[in-house]
Amino acid sequence: MPAAFLGLAFYWAWVAMVFYSQALIPGASLEHPGLESQLVDSIWLWATWSHMLGLLVVVAVGCRIGSLVSFAAGRVIGAVGVAAGTALVPVELALVGVGDPLCQPVVLVTTVVMGLASAWLVLQWAELYGWMRPSVVVAASTLSFALGLAIYFVLFAFPPLVGTVTSALLPLCSLLALLECRKRLVAEGASKPAPPRTGKAESAVSSLALALPIVSVFIFALCGEMLRAFSLSIAGASVDSMGAIYLVGGLVGLIALSAYVLVPKRAAAGGPPSSTRQFAIPLLRGVFLFMAAAFLVAPFLAGSALAVSYGIFGAGFWCFRAITWAVCFSLCRKRGVRPVVAIGVLDATYALSVVVGSSLNGWLTEALKVGTTEITTVSLIAVFALMFMALFVLNGPNVRALFDAEADAGAVENAEDVGGAAGAEGARGITVAEGAGVDPVAATIARLASAHSLTPREAEVAVLLAKGRSLPFVQDELFISAGTAQTHARHIYKKLGVHSRQELIDLVERSGE
Repeated sequence: MPAAFLGLAFYWAWVAMVFYSQALIPGASLEHPGLESQLVDSIWLWATWSHMLGLLVVVAVGCRIGSLVSFAAGRVIGAVGVAAGTALVPVELALVGVGDPLCQPVVLVTTVVMGLASAWLVLQWAELYGWMRPSVVVAASTLSFALGLAIYFVLFAFPPLVGTVTSALLPLCSLLALLECRKRLVAEGASKPAPPRTGKAESAVSSLALALPIVSVFIFALCGEMLRAFSLSIAGASVDSMGAIYLVGGLVGLIALSAYVLVPKRAAAGGPPSSTRQFAIPLLRGVFLFMAAAFLVAPFLAGSALAVSYGIFGAGFWCFRAITWAVCFSLCRKRGVRPVVAIGVLDATYALSVVVGSSLNGWLTEALKVGTTEITTVSLIAVFALMFMALFVLNGPNVRALFDAEADAGAVENAEDVGGAAGAEGARGITVAEGAGVDPVAATIARLASAHSLTPREAEVAVLLAKGRSLPFVQDELFISAGTAQTHARHIYKKLGVHSRQELIDLVERSGE
């Protein structure tokens, strides 16, 4: 669905224009050389504070509020608020005089409103993405990030004033796409899947298990903020030039990631071809290597050459953002978390890294200038933090479970065709249509899954086993390890009261009669 990634791309393009260029201060660099960095940082800080606050408020009441995109006035408030703030900030700066926005109440209020409105807008997109078919979410998410940065570079080629005007229009374009996307999804009968039933104790364990990945996201984002501050302060480059270098790296990384997602994966021997790829842990490890490499080369660069490491980090970091955005919807499907809550926590974590990084960077930059510390020390600490979190978090069972759920995203296209709502929930992750008809084995497994509490992944494995497939075939088809395939099979046999693949086949045949 073009509107799905195009509309979200307009939002990311707005983020890039406002925070990585002089769109909000088109004349500052000419009248007050060197002041644009201070202005952008001040506006960014207060917009981020309010953005984070808005996200956390929605997260706190997420289970008590209805659909964000079904609220007619709410669909407009977010985009109009962002557009109005983007247009008013440069006008107000021109009227009150260029200076620290913290000393200008009218500029500060406008900036806060812009941050709050942007939170509402991105959460509406989060809810719509939660309504979409899982096989579409990964491709749409990746393309939206890549297209957003591409739009930034198109606007970057024009004079600053043109970028300022266009930046105010981007949220409105995002709104139009959001309305179109919602209309099409409603027409197709899309609805939020029913969350799995979990008790309070299980929910508490799930929340605790997800705390470490959230801390990891914060560490990764904080490292990016540190490198941004070093590059701006030590290299002495302008906001525009440093932002362009950072986003060039991000665009290159996202183009490579989009190619990976869109190129069909190799079908397993004897299995049906697949037209979609999903994110896997080895891919994320490669992203972390890019991020760590940026800090490894930083000590050997000086002056404007330091921007090279910033561009390298941009390639890894923007891919990391796109991957975490998409994986959040796997969390929603597997653990029953509302998309606005999952994305709200994720985006608030990124925003918190900016807030914390603002204070930390000021201290570190001064320490580097007076010689009380060296960039080599800071770089090594950052590399250690990145690699430590990557090794321990990615190897954790909870993170693996999220990626395991993401791998079945492409196979849920026709789950709603199987025996009503209960059958659809039990058959999540199963391809039930073969040709023009319904796959009887998958339909039977869907009913058994609902009756015997099979997990979505177990139901998918059960379909393959019921068709006589071997465990090595299941392993290759679903891109899981031999141990994981054996564990799924053992759980399936235990829940269904059988002891072998043949007994499972016999059970499916009897149940399907």
